[in-house]
Amino acid sequence: MLCISCLNALLNARLHAQALLSIGPPSLIATAAPAVAALAGGVIACVLLAGTLAVIVLIARRLSPHSILAPLALVALLAAVSQEVRTPGELALQYGMVLLTAAGAFVFCLWFSRSNYLAYVLVFGIGAAHSALAELIHSGNARLEMQGWVVAGVVVAAVAWATIARKSGLGQTP
Repeated sequence: MLCISCLNALLNARLHAQALLSIGPPSLIATAAPAVAALAGGVIACVLLAGTLAVIVLIARRLSPHSILAPLALVALLAAVSQEVRTPGELALQYGMVLLTAAGAFVFCLWFSRSNYLAYVLVFGIGAAHSALAELIHSGNARLEMQGWVVAGVVVAAVAWATIARKSGLGQTP
């Protein structure tokens, strides 16, 4: 998924006239414990992503003619395009980035993780922690950077736990 984020950033950089950049104030700086806020936000995002994926899989399994699945997915992905799109060029760029992200998620689900639920949780968790890590580590404030390294340590510990659990067979369907 990191490759997809890099490709999206490259598209935004090369096609800057159509890019919709979202610049806003940092949200974790004003909290008393930024690491706790980042981890709590990561847990919430992880649960929401897992629920979204579960709903998508349930809908896909219930569709009787599988031939309408691809066109329905292409139309449904329009919902993920930003509402700030105003021109056809912006729509094409934003929709292309959404398609790229969806293709990466499809490849991940189909070939990489398959029935390994720990892999799903791990990717959702790292994806949720990514923006908080970037915000804290690149803040320029030593205390906030330390909070970012605490979050990074928790992510590394989660990866280590998932690796150990995977080797012991936990998280796989029979």
